Amino acid sequence: MNWALEGLKRLEAQGWNFSHDEKETEMREWYKRKSDPLWGFVEDELTDESEGDDEEPFTIKEECYNAFKEYANAPCLSSSSKMILIFSNIAS
Repeated sequence: MNWALEGLKRLEAQGWNFSHDEKETEMREWYKRKSDPLWGFVEDELTDESEGDDEEPFTIKEECYNAFKEYANAPCLSSSSKMILIFSNIAS
């Protein structure tokens, strides 16, 4: 019981935010990259270049898709990543 109350006090002192370690964050990102190659592509390859510009940034769909195909065919990605490309090719 005392252990639970100490934890509650610590949680309140942290503004009701649970703490987590860096390893947990790394594992979550690793899992996300393995299960969702599109998320990894967006995180690694796409940038927002609209800062200071009046015009909206744009990317040509075909260029973006070709860049994703190259990214997804990298040896470090799983075969499930490559399956996404196969299905997207069938759908287009």
